[in-house]
Amino acid sequence: MSARKEDLRKIVLDIIFEKEKTKFDPWQMNNLLAGVAEVLDRRTGRGGFEHRLEPEDKMIVLEVFWDLFIERIVTVGKDAANDSMPSFRLHSDARSNANRGIS
Repeated sequence: MSARKEDLRKIVLDIIFEKEKTKFDPWQMNNLLAGVAEVLDRRTGRGGFEHRLEPEDKMIVLEVFWDLFIERIVTVGKDAANDSMPSFRLHSDARSNANRGIS
């Protein structure tokens, strides 16, 4: 895994495991992408009102999401009313799967 993908993966995990707070609820794909940009800006000291990911970073974050889906850390659907993409939530076994080194 590239160093950039590792960095972005750590940010995604920090967001979904609530180690990093973001402006928007991260449980929709666009909000997660915005949250990653927000955290990147905060960590690099870049300010600004609107946080944006570079196109390459956006594609990597999407890869990270699907990696986490395969590893059973996230699953599709936030709740009964939002049971499909772009909504998602932590898998019921997310913490144990992440701690076992699947991620």
